[in-house]
Amino acid sequence: MTTRTTEVDYLVIGGGAMGTAFVDTVLTGDKKATFAIVDRKDCLAGHWNDSYDFVKLHQPALFYGVNSRKLGNGTTDLSSKSEILEYYAKILEDFHQSGRVEFLGEHEYLGENRAKSLTDENASVEFIVKRRVVNATFMGVEVPSTHAPKFDVSDDVPFVPLNSLTDEIGKWKNYCVLGCGKTGMDAIQYLLNRGVPASEIHWVISNDIWCFERAEIQVGKVMDAILDHCHSIIEAKTPPEIFTTLEMRGGILRVNQDATPTKWKCPTVSLEEINLMKQITNTIRNGRVKSISAVGIEFADETLIMPEDTLFVNCTADGLAKRAAVPLFEKGKVNLQPIFFCQQVFSAATIGALELCNTTDEKRNRITPVPHPEVEADWPHVLSNSVDNALKLQLFIPIWLRRSRLFYLSHEPLHKYVIYAIQAFLVSGRLRRAANRLSA
Repeated sequence: MTTRTTEVDYLVIGGGAMGTAFVDTVLTGDKKATFAIVDRKDCLAGHWNDSYDFVKLHQPALFYGVNSRKLGNGTTDLSSKSEILEYYAKILEDFHQSGRVEFLGEHEYLGENRAKSLTDENASVEFIVKRRVVNATFMGVEVPSTHAPKFDVSDDVPFVPLNSLTDEIGKWKNYCVLGCGKTGMDAIQYLLNRGVPASEIHWVISNDIWCFERAEIQVGKVMDAILDHCHSIIEAKTPPEIFTTLEMRGGILRVNQDATPTKWKCPTVSLEEINLMKQITNTIRNGRVKSISAVGIEFADETLIMPEDTLFVNCTADGLAKRAAVPLFEKGKVNLQPIFFCQQVFSAATIGALELCNTTDEKRNRITPVPHPEVEADWPHVLSNSVDNALKLQLFIPIWLRRSRLFYLSHEPLHKYVIYAIQAFLVSGRLRRAANRLSA
């Protein structure tokens, strides 16, 4: 085997959205830093390469990508998969043109600063890392096309990941969508928009979920929505009360008024999308699926017989799982994790800005990870920790925050930016105490 040795400042494991955002920030802020990015794919963009063709962002493109290059129109547009892949191809060109980034696509990281080629079994690379190894795979994003379901499926059952749905439209009498999250919602909307009658669609919903209303996650509104969430948490006696209160005030939605959600993973939909999904009356709420066979869908307490000529569509992968936090900064290492609720790329870019600060890892780690929420009870601490992190960062990188296009507040006029920062400071203590009370 031929082993090549190369020296870099940063060895980045994973060329997805978070790793790319980190590299972009440090590359821009340190004109001498060098990087190697190792990824099993032959291009940047991570899970977007494996997503279904009709996927789009569910929050504005204004807040997604890297700081140095706007995405789409750079406004409220919801960029498509093809637009996002083209965007990351241009970022890779930017990296190459800098002369300071080497992208090792189709390579597998072996640990201990070593990687092997996936196209040449006799080729490997050993890295001399002068500063940090950056773990950009910590979040372990899953999509249905690359991850098998967590239940058994008989070989004689027509069962496909969501990616295959575009080729299956019109071939089946009935469709059964498995998955209650944003991916499942996208499948339902796609089927209805392609003319499949609602009566021919079944939807297996193991847990109903709360959703952000997209109209509230916009420049000029998002900070008011966050402060509204803060006050709802402070006033609530129980976590479920937070969401029912917010629903009455506006800004939080659910598909079925008769089903009380328990899940909260920050999906963002429009009111029009909610109304479209309400057309589905064949909803199945029997808990988690144990198996699917020619007989039907087996749950813990019963087996449900499905109509003949039914295609089962898998939307069950856990795209953003709640993972136990580890320190962001360790000796010779960075672990990319969210430090703001449901804002992975901005978090990674911000961690890059912290890396550029002339300070110690002990002080950098005053910014704490914010694991992705899964249930209602997660939200008080997730939001409280996010607000605390934003306030602490004003001490570390105030100018960078103000200029970061990925930061939703940076697009506000300066006077509103200052007012919102003051309001967040005034509410932070009460929010923290409320989060502790509700968790107890």
